[in-house]
Amino acid sequence: MDGLVNLFEGIGRFLIICGIFAIYAFFASVLNAIQIETDAAVKEPVGDLPDSRFKEYQLKLIAMLMKADGHTTKGELSEFKRYWTATYGEKDCAYQLKELQRLLNTNSDTIEICLDITRNTKYLTRLELLRTFFAIAAADEIDDNELARIKHYAHYLNIRQPDFDSVFALYSHTYYGWRYRQTPPPVAQSADWAYTALEISPTASDDEVKKAYRLMAMRFHPDKQMQAGEAAYQSATEKFQALGQAYEAIKRERGMN
Repeated sequence: MDGLVNLFEGIGRFLIICGIFAIYAFFASVLNAIQIETDAAVKEPVGDLPDSRFKEYQLKLIAMLMKADGHTTKGELSEFKRYWTATYGEKDCAYQLKELQRLLNTNSDTIEICLDITRNTKYLTRLELLRTFFAIAAADEIDDNELARIKHYAHYLNIRQPDFDSVFALYSHTYYGWRYRQTPPPVAQSADWAYTALEISPTASDDEVKKAYRLMAMRFHPDKQMQAGEAAYQSATEKFQALGQAYEAIKRERGMN
């Protein structure tokens, strides 16, 4: 009888151990899946891109974007000057405007440029760069060729698709992308764009909407960019305010308080 009891106790311990390992394996697989999805986007770079090369790369990518639709507008140049002056100063902006004019008549290897940036800059830096591209393209109106060019950049800059969609939604439906136009942003028939901006589904509960807004607001709070220069701080401030507009659009549609 004692032998039988010991046998069942042994089997019980074995099953408990198997259960523990099964639970561990499950959570390990979940964490691994999350890691695989986010590693490329958020993993710290292995190198450090010199400022001079980063400036050169920005200028080349901006030039290729500006000529994607076959012409360069005053609005695009104004947005470039606003950004470059805030980041590098008026003197450097005046010099780089001449270089930009030269680059508008040449072609650059945008794939290799984006890959080098990805290897040597942090994810938030690349996300700020994406917003700079959208700001310049949206200075008149983002056409299909410009959007295709930005998508091309985003792919090789390893920008997460939800982040890309969020920035695009904000530039399409808030003042964020309409600073140089004569008309206000279009009045959307639904708040679908706002859900995209907050990176949630339209089927999300009210509590999930509130949580998503709080998380996005914390993630892109301007105070996090105070050490990154005036242009980065201004860009973060604008996105922070635009996220608020997205949140208000959802609240209006749902009648939330």
